[in-house]
Amino acid sequence: MVLRRGEGDVVADTFFSNLTEYVLPGDLLVVNDTKVSAIRLVCQRESGAPAEIFLTTQVAPHEWEALVRPGRHLRAGARVRCGADLWVDVKSVVHEHGMRIVSLSSDSGADPDEVAKTVGLTPLPPYIHLSDDENRQVRERYQTVYAEHSGSAAAPTAGLHFTDRLLAKLVAKGVIIAHVTLHVGLGTFRPISTEVIEDHIMHEEVYSVPEETAEAIYDVSRRGGRVIAVGTTVLRALESAATAPKHVRTGPGRTTLFLKPGDDFQVVDALITNFHMPRSTLLVLVCAFMGMREALGVYAEALGRDYRFLSFGDAMLILPASN
Repeated sequence: MVLRRGEGDVVADTFFSNLTEYVLPGDLLVVNDTKVSAIRLVCQRESGAPAEIFLTTQVAPHEWEALVRPGRHLRAGARVRCGADLWVDVKSVVHEHGMRIVSLSSDSGADPDEVAKTVGLTPLPPYIHLSDDENRQVRERYQTVYAEHSGSAAAPTAGLHFTDRLLAKLVAKGVIIAHVTLHVGLGTFRPISTEVIEDHIMHEEVYSVPEETAEAIYDVSRRGGRVIAVGTTVLRALESAATAPKHVRTGPGRTTLFLKPGDDFQVVDALITNFHMPRSTLLVLVCAFMGMREALGVYAEALGRDYRFLSFGDAMLILPASN
C-alpha cells in the first residue's frame, strides 16, 4: 500500500516489486544490516521436565542473556541439558523482565556456542508453526539479504521484502543505498500495558550509524532527495542520532526513543514498514509519522482489503506529503 504523510487516501495498491515506480533518482534508501543471532533451545531440566532457553544477546564467549521457561524453576544455579552435548547453567537474573545470564558448556569439548547454533532453532514469531526440521531449513530466510552484523533477537522485518534483484533495480534507477545497524530486542514486541502511552517504558536498543551514511543523508537532502527508512528500526536509529535537520551523530549509541503523535522527525522523509498490531509502540510510531487519524483510516482500509499483518505480512510505503 502506497500513501502519503498527513493524507488518508491510498495512492496505490500494488506489489512490493514495483517499489521502483515510487522512488526517485537521488533518493536515499537506508537499511538495517543487523543479523539475527538469537537461538531457541529446547531443553530438559534435571528432573526430566521440559524447559526452553531463548538466547538473545551474547555478552561474552559462551555467555548469553536469555529468556527462560518456566522462569520459576530456572533461577540462579539451575542447570538444563539441550540435546546430547550442550549444558546451560543459569548464572543470575539481570532485570525485572526476567532475563537471565546463562553460560554454555559442552561434554565433548566442542565450542558450545557452535553446538548451540547446530541444535538450536530459529526464533520465528509464535504464530508461525513449523516442525523442528522445517524450522532449521528456513533459518536463512529469517534474515534480510543485506544482513551482516550479528546481534538481533528478531529480524527487521520490513527488510525481508527486499531481494538482491530489487536492490539492483533501485541502484540502476539512481537510488543510493546506505546502512545503519540497530540490534532488535525483544522489547520491540512488548505491548503497551499502561493506560497513558507516555507511561510506557521503552526498551533500550543498541545502534550504530556509519560516517558514510551520515554524509549521504546530508548530501542527498542538500540536493533535494528524500531519506527513506526501511523499517521502524532504521527510523528510530536515525532520529535517535539526529542533532539537527538532516544531521546525525555517527558511531555507536543506545536508544530508548519512543516516538508519539506530536513528535518531530528531523531526518526521515519516507518510511517502509509492515502493518502492526494494536497496543504496539510500532503502531504508535506510524501514527506519529503520518498522523493518527490518517494512520487509523489507512489501517481500516488495509483490513478491508485483506492486507496481511505482522512479520511476514504486507508492507506500506509512506511517502512525503504531496504539498
